[in-house]
Amino acid sequence: MIWLKRTARFVGLFVGLSAVFVALGWLIGKQELYVAAPVMAVSIFFVVGSFSEQIVKRILKAEPLRQGVLESLRAANLSSLKGRIAPDAEIYCFSSSSPDVLLVRSLGAKGTILFSHTALAQLNESEFRAILLAAAARIRAVDLSLTSICATLPLIFFRKKWWKSYVAQTDLEKNQAPTRASSPLQFLMSLALESWVKTFLFLGGSASKLSQASTDNAHFQNALHKLTDGKRRWNISAHPAIEALSIIE
Repeated sequence: MIWLKRTARFVGLFVGLSAVFVALGWLIGKQELYVAAPVMAVSIFFVVGSFSEQIVKRILKAEPLRQGVLESLRAANLSSLKGRIAPDAEIYCFSSSSPDVLLVRSLGAKGTILFSHTALAQLNESEFRAILLAAAARIRAVDLSLTSICATLPLIFFRKKWWKSYVAQTDLEKNQAPTRASSPLQFLMSLALESWVKTFLFLGGSASKLSQASTDNAHFQNALHKLTDGKRRWNISAHPAIEALSIIE
């Protein structure tokens, strides 16, 4: 049953990508795009899938942790994980007012764990390591690559016009209503694009959220409480694609 759902999600993704080029061909009167649509959909899938980590890091202006801190954490992870999971994922940090932790993995890659600066500021060393180990356990999830692809596409094309990103000061961040289209046609187009994006996010699913019930480790429990409480207290309306990559509820 699980493989059937995954197959349906992949088929839905390709159909959604193909529909974009079919609609574009209809709008501009180029019937050649009808035939090329499946090929272009496959090309976009593999291009975005191969570089989703780099794209997300660039959009969020993420930076790697300091080398000394990184080496210390990797050494601690090797001991804590006891060989169950290789701590080979890259660890980055990015600017955000919300305490958050994101997971993204390109096709065939090791994956990247991204901590917001606010999350790093709220956690002590033991709590940070506990969250890092929990994130490392989820970075190899089978569905994460598909989630990353479906979340990266909206971040590329729609990160500033319809939703706010973590790094751009927009109307939504100022607690104002987003700027709407000025004509009925523009409104319908924006509505269609929003529906398209939300469909992709639905097909991609979301990263597995951390849960208090997953372990009785005190450091993990304290860290997760800080992050979830801080995220709810800030109540920042994040880009839905960011929420899909987040492992904090």
